[in-house]
Amino acid sequence: NDTFVLLLVVAATIVVIALLQSTFGYLENYMTMRAGYQLVNTLRRELFLQFQRLPLTFHQESKRGELVFNVADDAQTVRDAFTDSALSLVTQVLTIIGMFVIMFYVNWRLALIPLLTFPLLFVVYHVLQRRLKQQVRKLRKKEGQIASQLVENLAIMPVIQAFGREEYEAERFAVENNQNLESGIRIAQLGAALNRTIAIVSEVGLAVVVFLGAWMALRGTMTPGDVLIFITYVRTMYKPVRQMVKLSTKLNSAWVAGQRIAQVLDMEPEIHDQPDAIVAQQLRGAIEFERVAFHYKAEQPVLYNVNFHIQPGQRVALVGPSGAGKSTITSLLLRLYDPRVGTIRIDGID
Repeated sequence: NDTFVLLLVVAATIVVIALLQSTFGYLENYMTMRAGYQLVNTLRRELFLQFQRLPLTFHQESKRGELVFNVADDAQTVRDAFTDSALSLVTQVLTIIGMFVIMFYVNWRLALIPLLTFPLLFVVYHVLQRRLKQQVRKLRKKEGQIASQLVENLAIMPVIQAFGREEYEAERFAVENNQNLESGIRIAQLGAALNRTIAIVSEVGLAVVVFLGAWMALRGTMTPGDVLIFITYVRTMYKPVRQMVKLSTKLNSAWVAGQRIAQVLDMEPEIHDQPDAIVAQQLRGAIEFERVAFHYKAEQPVLYNVNFHIQPGQRVALVGPSGAGKSTITSLLLRLYDPRVGTIRIDGID
């Protein structure tokens, strides 16, 4: 009867553990995925708002496709790493720590063998990881350029077809696409080299543990059962290391994507309102330029010492050849840019 009761308790415990595992697994997946989508939502919102704040020069110098790639793909890459890789990375680290605690408890001398392989693993990982990160950065940049070329191509498709430039555009795209392929292949080579190198170091560490463990068992300082348990833990401990290496490419992509996002978010808008700025109410339309100078590039001045005063209701035509600064004056009036020197007043207010 006692044995039957014990079996019932064990069976019930297994069911309870399975239910708890399913419950916490559901909560883990739900909360992680929810946090990931919230992260994407926040990143895309902040990027979009930042695009609205950044000056017109930024948008003129940037390619639309790369900006779209920032919002759509970079944010998604960060989310994937956050929801998939980050949690897995924490699990692998905790597993390694747990395995070492048990191994040191069983035989601290033998546990030093796999521990001594970790500096070598770190050196190999650091050397190859640095090269891998460089290639991932090139790949992400090239993917942004491909997206930019695609967006620009689709935007002017009527012109391309009207002038019969389909083959030319296809060749241009093929060049960019092939360069992207080369970067991807290089990443695959580095990833494979990293995985195999880590595997070799791990197997060497395991071989040394097997040899010394068997030697201790023959001398009677360690039981064969303890040796078998120890070898099992060593193999279990190296598995998370290999999993962490496999995650490196995804984490590198997320790191590069995060840097690209941060680079945009860290940009400071060129146009700032003064603390005492007032909200414009109904305007009369008096416009005054006083000693205004402006340039897009420092060595190429566009306007210099411009002065004029337009009364409310007065009509004024700006006449001049292309590049004389007519559109620039309008842009300055709308404050798409701030003048480098001088003052612009509307109804007498700067």
